[in-house]
This record gives sequence, structure tokens and C-alpha cells, in this order.
Amino acid sequence: MTKALPSRLFYILLIVCFLSISNVPHSSATSTLKSNSNKVPQDLQQLIDEAEVGAIIKLAAGDYNGSIIIEKPITIIGGSNVKLVIEDGQEAIAIVSDTVMVSTVEINDKRRHPQTAVITATGRNLQLEKLKIKTRATGIAIDNATESTVANNEIIWSGKFTEKLSNRGNGIQLYNSENMSITSNEINGMYDGIYNENNLNLIIKNNMVQNSRYAYHLMYGSNIQLLENNSIANITGMMIMTSQNIVVQNNVLEKQAGNVNSQGILLFDAIDITIMNNTVAESRVGIYVEKSSEVEISENDIHHNFVALQLIGSSEQNIQDNNFIGNVTNIWSDSSSIPNVINNYWDTFQGVDIDGDEFSNLTYASSPFFMELVERKPGFQLFFGSNGIQFVEQLYQDNKEQWLQDRAPRLQSMNFMQSNRVDRSSWLMLLIWIPLLIGSIIIIYKSRRI
Repeated sequence: MTKALPSRLFYILLIVCFLSISNVPHSSATSTLKSNSNKVPQDLQQLIDEAEVGAIIKLAAGDYNGSIIIEKPITIIGGSNVKLVIEDGQEAIAIVSDTVMVSTVEINDKRRHPQTAVITATGRNLQLEKLKIKTRATGIAIDNATESTVANNEIIWSGKFTEKLSNRGNGIQLYNSENMSITSNEINGMYDGIYNENNLNLIIKNNMVQNSRYAYHLMYGSNIQLLENNSIANITGMMIMTSQNIVVQNNVLEKQAGNVNSQGILLFDAIDITIMNNTVAESRVGIYVEKSSEVEISENDIHHNFVALQLIGSSEQNIQDNNFIGNVTNIWSDSSSIPNVINNYWDTFQGVDIDGDEFSNLTYASSPFFMELVERKPGFQLFFGSNGIQFVEQLYQDNKEQWLQDRAPRLQSMNFMQSNRVDRSSWLMLLIWIPLLIGSIIIIYKSRRI
């Protein structure tokens, strides 16, 4: 018995040491603070101030005071029925730290005359995602940030529908930042949907902007990709000004026609721009290019616009492999430069294919007659498509050597795959035909049994 006591004492001491080690606090990077769901705190700032660096604050359902400042790396995660409320006269949400994440909360901005954005942020490795913001101000304003993400947010104008666009804020606003990603956001009724100024290495992908001035506005940017975005019923879909090395690809821009200055895509003083595989439709001007150079326009569906493509004072343009369908005027140019135009499909052209390569051996020349007529007498728009206008247009040959000509136009339109566009008509027809098919099979089966 006496010999067993030391060994037992050893094991007891070992257990005590193990328990003492297990009670040592974990690193703050993995700690979690959770608000009391039985008594929801209204002061979110207090939770933030009490949290350690790297803490995760999980909010229970309820309303929180949205007037907060975040000055250290933390994560705030909400959920269903978690609301941040900014009352009239309060300050908004300010993020002034690296490595901050705010996710899955609804932000109700009740300020009547807001002077600042709902969220202002600066820093590295910021994540703003799954937020629903209702405001009369700019939704998210980011300045001097890098390696950050703004994704899956919804930003909605909360004021009167009749309020002038110039009195509204932007949806997402980005200044002096680089290596940023703005993806899968939905913006409705703001001044500019996504406004970018002096940014570098930016991806803007899979966003939807409606009922705003410019859906996507780029100023003084470089190395920016606009991919798989949608723009519906804005004054202008994409405004790209004084920027370079820009890729515009797989976007759908429709119904930019509610203003005399409406365009699907507007380029001004831009260099090295690629516009490829986009749908630009039902706009006053589909693609407008002014004082720009090194512009590639290829594999786009440009249809049912008043002017499909307008070129002013630009150079080094390549216009190739596009569909021009149902436009009032296909190309209107000030003749200051001669772009390379080849292998496009023009629905108003009937060519001759002698060698069977599906390209016409006759050139297509875009007549400026109707556009020049409307410029002088706007009332003649009523006669678009009439037999008389078409007959006179065929007789009009003034300065034909200056008309833009496609040297080898296609005789068949092309099908371009665009991943961000859903053909609703095809789905509708499918939903109609499936029940009819099933019904027909049942009728045939029953008739055979009889």
C-alpha cells in the first residue's frame, strides 16, 4: 500500500496539470462572442468595443444601433431578422481597420438628408457580403482599400420614386483602390450603380443594376474586367472614361433608351478596350465610341437599337464577327477615321456567295441617309421601315466612298453563348410544351387500350 501512494499521487498531479492547461484562454482569432438571444442588446458598439482582436460576433435576431465604428480586425455575422438601424441625425457605419468582415445583416438607413454613405470603409482584406441596404445615400463607399470583396449585397433606393437621380447616392462607390472584387450585387434606383474612380486591377462580375443613371461607371481606371453583368432600364449601361486596358465581356445591356443621351456602352477617351460577346439591345445608341483608340468590338449581339454603333473622333477600331439585327441605323461615323469592319452579319443586307464560304463577295455599306434625315427633321422617325424610306435610301449615294463598309459580310447570323442571360421565352415554351406532350401521350395510350 505504501508503495502505491507515490504513483497515485503522480497521476493526480498529472490530471491537475492537464485541467489547468485546458483552461488557458484560446487565441482571440478563434474566440466567439454571441449576443444574448433572451435579451437582445441594442448597443452593437459595446459588443465591438468589448471584443478582442480577431473575435467573431454572432448577432441574435433583433434591431441594433447601426451607428458604429470598427477599428480592429473582427467579424460580425448576422442572420435572419438581424437589423442595423441608423436613425435620423446619427453617424453611419465606419470601418477603419484591416481584416474586417460584415455579413448577413439588413441595414435600414432612416436618415432624411444623409451626408455620408451607409458604410464607409478603408483597409486591406475587407469583406462586405450578404447585406441588404435601404438608403437615400450611397450604400457602400470604399477608399484606399486593397485585396477586398463586396459580394452578394442588395442596395435599394428608399426615397420617393419621383426623386431626381442627381439627388441620390451611388450603390457601390470605389476610390483609389486595387485588387478588388465586386460580384453578384443587386442595385436598384441609385444614381450610379457601381462607381469606380482611379482603381487598378478590379473585377466587376455578375452584378445587376436597374433604374439608375450609369449602371457601371469607370473613371481613370486600369486593368479592369466587366464580366457577366446586367444593366436594365438605366440611362447608360456602361460609361468608361479616361481608362485603359478594360475588358467588357459576356454582359447583357438592355433598354437604355429613356434619355436623349442613353447608350448601352459609352467609351470616351479610352485606350485598349475589348468589347466581346455582349448583348446590347433596345437602346438609343448601342455602342458609342468617342476619342478612343485600340478598340476591339467583336462577337456581340447588337440588336433593335436606334443607332447600333456610333464612332466619333476615334482610331484603331476593329469591328468583326458581330450580329447587327433590327437596328434603325447600323453604323454612324463622323468619318474621322476608317475602322476595320469585316465578317459581321447585317440583317438588311443580301449578298452573293460565289465560293461557298458563307461570306458575301459583295461589300456591305452602311448608309447614313436615314440618320442624317432624322437629325435634320426628327419627325421623319415615324417613317422608319416604310417602303418609301427604303426606296429613297437605295437611291441615296452621296459620298458613298466615305461610308463604312464591311469587306466580307456574313450571310448567316451567329449564336453567341452568354452565361449570364436566361432565355425566358425558351423556358416558357418548354413549360407549355411539356404538359401538352404528356397529355398527348396519355390520350394515345388510352385510345390504344380502347
